[in-house]
Amino acid sequence: KAEKGGSGKKEAGGDSGSQGDKKEEQ
Repeated sequence: KAEKGGSGKKEAGGDSGSQGDKKEEQ
């Protein structure tokens, strides 16, 4: 989760990035 989040949105952070990525995918 943290990896995907960090990779997708390093600025927002792992947590924020992870949630955003998951939301976009779903």
